Amino acid sequence: MQGVVAASRRRSGNRGIALVLVLLILATTTIIGIGAVTASISDLKITANENCYNKLLNAADVGIQTARLDVQNHPEIITRKDRKNSTNNAYASNP
Repeated sequence: MQGVVAASRRRSGNRGIALVLVLLILATTTIIGIGAVTASISDLKITANENCYNKLLNAADVGIQTARLDVQNHPEIITRKDRKNSTNNAYASNP
């Protein structure tokens, strides 16, 4: 009879260890999952910032090219004697 009681005690101890191991594995998996989600969110923010930067850079480049073409096509813009309101009158027909 004592052998049966001792065997049942050993089994219950093993069950406790199995529960602890499963909880540790679950906690580790959860921590890895949270880390992956955090990394993904960070990558999305970096990508969004890079896209915004590229759009702004392209807009600035287009502005520079437009200004360059305006100066080439309308040299009176930079050679005007009258500098008063030159930005408003740059494209006026009577320079």
